[in-house]
Amino acid sequence: MIPIDWAPRVADGRMLWDANCTAPTSVGSRWGRRAAVANGYLGTHIDSGTLFIAGAFTGLGPNAGTNATGNASAPEVQRSHLARVPSALAVRVTAGRVEGCALDIERATFLRRTRLPTAVVTQSWYAHRSLKGLLVMELVVDAAMPTEVPLTVEQRDGSSRSRREVNGPPSADVDWHFGCNSTQLWCRAGSTRVPDLPSTPPTRIAYVSTPIPPSLRAGAGKSSALFIGAARSSHVTADPEGAAHALHASAVATGMVALRTMHQEAWLAAWGEVRLEIDGDDFIRRSVNATLYYLLSGHDDTCSTGYPVGMEGLVEGAFGHWGGAVLWDSDSWIYPSIAPWRPDFQACLLEYRRARLPQARIISHQPSAISHQPSVISH
Repeated sequence: MIPIDWAPRVADGRMLWDANCTAPTSVGSRWGRRAAVANGYLGTHIDSGTLFIAGAFTGLGPNAGTNATGNASAPEVQRSHLARVPSALAVRVTAGRVEGCALDIERATFLRRTRLPTAVVTQSWYAHRSLKGLLVMELVVDAAMPTEVPLTVEQRDGSSRSRREVNGPPSADVDWHFGCNSTQLWCRAGSTRVPDLPSTPPTRIAYVSTPIPPSLRAGAGKSSALFIGAARSSHVTADPEGAAHALHASAVATGMVALRTMHQEAWLAAWGEVRLEIDGDDFIRRSVNATLYYLLSGHDDTCSTGYPVGMEGLVEGAFGHWGGAVLWDSDSWIYPSIAPWRPDFQACLLEYRRARLPQARIISHQPSAISHQPSVISH
């Protein structure tokens, strides 16, 4: 049964509901497994334990597995793809019964509700629309009496393979060399193992997150906890480590309510520019709203990294066959569909193509590289 407080938003197509948290037609992604939250700069599949950052490509390298013929002595060459970064916010409540999940596409927030014997726990995740480097999880407990809420983090160290991570686990892409000497933060910093191009340096990445305790003690009544992940790369700052720490500290100081309000107001403004109202067919209304959600969540309004998002979006594209490459499909038929309302999407793509024209000309004369470096050849 849809929770009472979610029902009105589900009914008018602003929220997609799934009692089992698995159905691809309601909450889940195109792979039928997870919903995604993103803001054009970073994104994640809920519960995947993996974060993707726009422009943070890792280049060609040997695949750790066997090649297409099954010959372990002749490994395949990996495509250039977005690097997988371990996320510390893939958190589950490990007791009780999950009552359902919902993707609030108007507010770009994924929610999961779990019922314990003495409390109801609601988790909310979003990639902040205004503060692009932030991934946020809120946990709200409504308890009839003091309650212990057990938590677990999936794939915190990036050491296990996700079901759709076709190029290996997150740690396969980044050489992590820095961590916090503090119990107050969970930190990773490093560089992509292989440059996207021989002529470019590796991308430096830093991720700072609120650590997840094994459990939370909640008193009677309503209580909440805020968990923040902050990511920065060398595409937007010369000091990713310092910038990630500063962003995390600023977000903590801002607080849960103000962060959420900023995020929701930014999304309402975005919807005000492209919303299509459809009456009479609930399925079409949900489908159109969901499509617009993924288009909007895949685009960085500021083009801050210089990397627009590819045809499948930041998260779907990174998990898919082309590894997040910005293929010409984006220019020819995906983003033109909303160009009348958001011409800046196309402007970002045009600048991206212009800036990489010299690289594309060079690589186009190397046939052996064409099928393995879509991040450049697609330009």
